[in-house]
Amino acid sequence: MRNKMKYIITSIIGLSLSFSTFGQESKYKALFIYKFLQNIDWPSDKVAENYTVGVFGDPEVLSQIKTLTAGRNINGKTIEVVDFSGSMTGLNLLFLSKSNNDQFEALNKEASANSVVLVTESQGMAKRGAAINFINPGGKLKFEMNPASIAASGVTASGSIKSLAILVN
Repeated sequence: MRNKMKYIITSIIGLSLSFSTFGQESKYKALFIYKFLQNIDWPSDKVAENYTVGVFGDPEVLSQIKTLTAGRNINGKTIEVVDFSGSMTGLNLLFLSKSNNDQFEALNKEASANSVVLVTESQGMAKRGAAINFINPGGKLKFEMNPASIAASGVTASGSIKSLAILVN
């Protein structure tokens, strides 16, 4: 009887998350991005006074990350969220919306060279070299991680974040 009850509760929670993701995907992406910041280590010269997140092409994700990170810090460092202007200088993480996939190759190359974690949201982008890629199988937001791209960027992802990711080569 207890196992049946656990199954029912787990199913209800799963359905809630699936349904709540609809229309709120930007909030979940913002939360994931915040968690990525907490669970990735950058070279010491790449995180001076603050962590900087750039968002390219998605005003809703930009707004949600700003709201979520307002007044928060990670290891005593503030979090700055900016609308990506085309320069990777000072960035730690860049979220690239699917509307700007045509610029992926150039941005991915530059991100890797500058220890910037590139986060995308289109099928197959982790296989093409994005460090992290959001996917939405069955209406549930998940993320893929490309360990080779993470390593090439000179950053280190924690074991806990890797264990939640779908690892892609």
